[in-house]
Amino acid sequence: FSMFMGPALVKWTRGETQYSIRCIPIGGYCAMEGEDSDTDSPNSFQKAKWWKRLIILVAGSFMNFVAGIVLMVVVSMTLQMAIPVIEYIEPNSSLVQHGGFQVGDRFLQIDGEIVENSNDVTDILNRHPGDIHDFVVERNGQRVVLDDFSFTKKTFGNETSPRYGFTFATTDAPLGLKLSSAWDNVVYAGKAVWMSLGMLLSGEAGLSDMAGPVGIVGQMSDVAA
Repeated sequence: FSMFMGPALVKWTRGETQYSIRCIPIGGYCAMEGEDSDTDSPNSFQKAKWWKRLIILVAGSFMNFVAGIVLMVVVSMTLQMAIPVIEYIEPNSSLVQHGGFQVGDRFLQIDGEIVENSNDVTDILNRHPGDIHDFVVERNGQRVVLDDFSFTKKTFGNETSPRYGFTFATTDAPLGLKLSSAWDNVVYAGKAVWMSLGMLLSGEAGLSDMAGPVGIVGQMSDVAA
């Protein structure tokens, strides 16, 4: 049973299990005798009944899912929440040039895809840059359909990277809404994984777009910056 990866800094044995703390603070693992090689031990993984082996294999994936939810809840407790509501529109953005959008509009659908949080809006637009989009928004309690909009990114003010020219509203949400938002973000992350796999299979993304542990740490550094 190991906390972290790489060479062991500290290790000790209790019962039939060796515990260790390793030097690279990414992940961890449980390794069972007989999991990857043959063994004569009657207590090994390969000697266990099939349903016990199945529970062990499912438990690892399940705990990753639970850990993701717990971490997302912790993050949601500490930050203001962005909601898919337009708080501000830049004067020369696509929203102004095409008309129709107003401050206070809440995104409900884009191109038939349901918008559950602010991440969904930017994700859909970024996946299809320059395309013509159809929107459904909520305005003053009414559903409003806005079709055939071309969203393009521009550079505004002192910004160094282009953006769409509107900002989302934020809210100090009550506990229930924060928990709901945490769940929505977990679902969004799961959808992003499936979307990424689909992009690999369709050829929209290539192997050069993938990253291992070093690339992941680099991405974490970029996001933190």
